[in-house]
Amino acid sequence: MPPAISPPGLSLGAIFVMLEIFAASVYSASANLALIALVESAWLAWIFASWMPIKIFI
Repeated sequence: MPPAISPPGLSLGAIFVMLEIFAASVYSASANLALIALVESAWLAWIFASWMPIKIFI
């Protein structure tokens, strides 16, 4: 991987691993798929919102 892509790629990989650990623990405790979907979609939205530039259309 190019050096410019490696740090974001590694952090994204770590975030996805944390998501899977969270999903497995919630599923084993309560099998609440709605909670897993809500948290994963909120985390992904936060990632995209923090990494995408803000564009103002005038």
